[in-house]
Amino acid sequence: MKHVLFICEGNVCRSPSAEAYFNYRIAQEGLKDSYFATSKGLIFSTMGQDIHHSMAEMLDRDGIPHPKHSAKMATRQDIAESDYVLVMVADQKVQLKRNLYLSDMSKVARLGDYLSPEQDIEDPYFTGRWEYSYSLIKQAVDAFIEYLKNN
Repeated sequence: MKHVLFICEGNVCRSPSAEAYFNYRIAQEGLKDSYFATSKGLIFSTMGQDIHHSMAEMLDRDGIPHPKHSAKMATRQDIAESDYVLVMVADQKVQLKRNLYLSDMSKVARLGDYLSPEQDIEDPYFTGRWEYSYSLIKQAVDAFIEYLKNN
């Protein structure tokens, strides 16, 4: 089984939403025995927090299950145990490499690289654009799943 790890800043908005949506869509595609996703963050100040209520409400509205969440920080072991690592903004690749002393970045990509045009998925916690970020996450995850199915 292949493991997909979604990473964002605090693991309370984008990455847990991407995790929930990915696992939901993978089940719909009949691939839940082939892939699963988890999520982590890059900062410790949000550790233990649940998914932000705004993201949870959008997932609920769309009928996407999301179990109780507890924000966690990404570790070197998380990266090593993952087949795909998808960050939300380009700078997070640099942060991962520097903070976790990663020499091999071959499995790390930006989720927004699967969008057309390629783009960062901004943090709605700071922008307040919850629907916009959520929409990009869904589009990018759907495109990533198509990539997995075709490769």
